[in-house]
Amino acid sequence: MDRTHARRRWFAPLALGLLGLLPVLATAEQPQLASLSGTEWVSPSDTVGLRYSGHWSGFRVGSMSLIIQEDPNGYVAQMELQSDGLMHRLSPLRVEAETRGVRDTTPAPGQIPGEPLRFQMVSVDKRKQHEVQVEFDPQSGLAVKTLDQRTDRDEDESEDELLPDELLTNVLDPLSMIVALRDQTAAAVYGNGPARFTVPSYDGRRRFDLNAEILGPGRHRAMETIRLRLTLTPRGGFKEKQIKNWQNMVIEAQLDSRYLLPVRFVAHGSFGAAVINLEQACVDGNPAGCSLARG
Repeated sequence: MDRTHARRRWFAPLALGLLGLLPVLATAEQPQLASLSGTEWVSPSDTVGLRYSGHWSGFRVGSMSLIIQEDPNGYVAQMELQSDGLMHRLSPLRVEAETRGVRDTTPAPGQIPGEPLRFQMVSVDKRKQHEVQVEFDPQSGLAVKTLDQRTDRDEDESEDELLPDELLTNVLDPLSMIVALRDQTAAAVYGNGPARFTVPSYDGRRRFDLNAEILGPGRHRAMETIRLRLTLTPRGGFKEKQIKNWQNMVIEAQLDSRYLLPVRFVAHGSFGAAVINLEQACVDGNPAGCSLARG
């Protein structure tokens, strides 16, 4: 497998969980982040748009936008990701994903308040298009893949592993995982929640746990943040060569202290160091201002 193809294969799943991409943005323009400054936890009750840049080994490899709309009863999260620069020329990639979920207004202690209802994702590269949809049964908590359509299959890509129901019960999709990461961090920092917690996730193919440890306050540029250490535990649906990469990955995360939304992720693993940095926040009623222009 050529190096460009290998980069594309880990870039998409990392960015989908916002768990990816190297500390080289010191010379970048200062992003529009003033609206996120503050020291008091505020649960967003409107739509928030965020736009990120991804770098690896000194090169910009992608851009990503995240739009989250919430109210006390539910949430909608949308993500766009696309390759940039030389990566886009050699191995173009675009991913669009959306999740919808409901909230439990009186969750039990330690319970994740958000419950997804439907997750869907479409990824397009120069080799194939892949569309997946997962439905979450609100009664049993079981995640059921209702659509898995590929226009082509890589030569080294085999059929997905059939996972048992016990691994697919009470799990979150990757976008709901981002919402849960914020909710659990808020409970720990501003309530009586644990400083260490695990979020089970399923993306329609891979089942993994996100393990989080809150390290304390920090700063990113002019912003006060909450620092976290994240690791990933593969539980099912992984190829043997993928397991080592995921198990060895350590992610340094920072959430802004006002909205507890992700502003920076630095990942260290067998692929080297990589980073996703927030470039722009759209919290002024115009979340579309953070959407990506199609390349």
